[in-house]
Amino acid sequence: MRIIFRLLILFGIIGVGIGTYIGLFLLIGFSTYAEIEEFHSFYYTPAILAELEKIRIHTNGRTINVKPNTSSVPYYIKADVSLKVEGMYMKDSDYDYFITELHHITEENITLLVVYSIGRTLGAFYHPTWTAKYDININLTLRTDILYDLHLNVFDTEIFISENLNISELVID
Repeated sequence: MRIIFRLLILFGIIGVGIGTYIGLFLLIGFSTYAEIEEFHSFYYTPAILAELEKIRIHTNGRTINVKPNTSSVPYYIKADVSLKVEGMYMKDSDYDYFITELHHITEENITLLVVYSIGRTLGAFYHPTWTAKYDININLTLRTDILYDLHLNVFDTEIFISENLNISELVID
């Protein structure tokens, strides 16, 4: 009888400890619940004109819309990135919290756009992106007088590509 009583006390203490931890996690999580909604544009014009412009896009966003420009523009690529993230532990986070970049890899002559919903970790046990809701949209505007090689490395993303673009190769992974 004494062993059962001691086990009940031990399990009671452990249960209260775990319950307190979960309660604090949720209390702090909901008190830091926030929404990030930002919009940024990236422009790219090559230093050396190439016959074929290679573009690589890596994202787990919701949509990619590739369309032609409607007027004469000096840039080859315009990428409009719209990011809306909502969830616990997002308070005081901003657009830079998530991986977003557009750069040119000179060695391979490739323009690379990376937009991912994975950011810095807040600690060893919880990452805020695990419970966040995302809405990441990319609108890519391309010049109609340039020939493009377009590779899309996407996950769970809808892709809309206009028909009147000069795309020599289209690869979707």
